[in-house]
Amino acid sequence: MSPSSSPPKKFRNHYDTLGLKDSCTSKDVKDAFLSLSKVHHPDLNPNDPSKKEKFVKIYEAYEVLRRPERRLVYDTDLRFKERMAQSGQNLNVETDAPRYTTWRDESIWSMRDKTKTNDTNKPYYGIKGINRVSNYWIAGGTVVVMLFGTFFHYTALKHSTAFTVAQLDTKDEKLARKLFTVRQLAEDNGNDKQIQIMREKFGWSGLASDEKR
Repeated sequence: MSPSSSPPKKFRNHYDTLGLKDSCTSKDVKDAFLSLSKVHHPDLNPNDPSKKEKFVKIYEAYEVLRRPERRLVYDTDLRFKERMAQSGQNLNVETDAPRYTTWRDESIWSMRDKTKTNDTNKPYYGIKGINRVSNYWIAGGTVVVMLFGTFFHYTALKHSTAFTVAQLDTKDEKLARKLFTVRQLAEDNGNDKQIQIMREKFGWSGLASDEKR
């Protein structure tokens, strides 16, 4: 069979990866990516290496199709390759061409550069002498610090309140003693003599005229 009589070659492309038509909208691309991520994300399938490969293709398709300028270039290139394939030319392209990005996520253990993690010459947290510890220890330490901080603030507030109340009680006691002394002197001296003492002490000359009236 000659190349001209062979059926047109249909490349598997990013639209096929996301299960969409080439007329899909940006929202369709986003929805398809979120839906497929819930099934193929490596963190959800740690014992299935094929899921990782599948997710890389899904993410790559999403990164191209979600950007209008990349999608336009991709569509043009894809149509060109399909026309060349129909004419019998071998472009050595089998799936998902062209590739714009190489997806990598350092938060996924299987994709992390282990040489950096195991480098004994550099501290894991950037602080000399501190080695990598489990996230459970970090979370536990954070909870302990929060509890200690809460207890410290509670204790400080309690002592501060008690100190303020004690100061007010002391002032009230002094004023009460002073008031009692003044009243006692007023009763012992009598009204006329007490007025005379106050007039002499404070220079209230008006009290004399009040007495006469």
